[in-house]
Amino acid sequence: MSARALSNSTLIGTVVAVDADSLWLRHAPAAAPLAFARRALTRVDVSGAYPGRRRRTVLGALAGATIGAVVGANLGGDAGCDDRTGSTVSPRVGLSALFGALGALGGMLAGSVTVREQWHPGRLVSDVP
Repeated sequence: MSARALSNSTLIGTVVAVDADSLWLRHAPAAAPLAFARRALTRVDVSGAYPGRRRRTVLGALAGATIGAVVGANLGGDAGCDDRTGSTVSPRVGLSALFGALGALGGMLAGSVTVREQWHPGRLVSDVP
């Protein structure tokens, strides 16, 4: 919320009441509500809550796996045959898989703990009848 009377440009809180002339806002859980004249309000934003944790976790895992796989592939040696075992699997494949899995775990962790509240412009309270 923004109002002409605020020394700080914005104030974040929970609207607890609205009457014909005032909007009552509680800016801290234990604080008493503050009254603001509706005609003095210049802007009201509404919290759209937080994006889903599952979505953030999946996106983090995909990003981490991609970055890890690329790093692992670049750290691996040249493709070729291992003379001792006769394997034709490149070390790049193993390192790419290992770093991809580690990147996915790191990305999942980062995605699940990263929280950013989304705000949307609200209707000015002075417009509400």
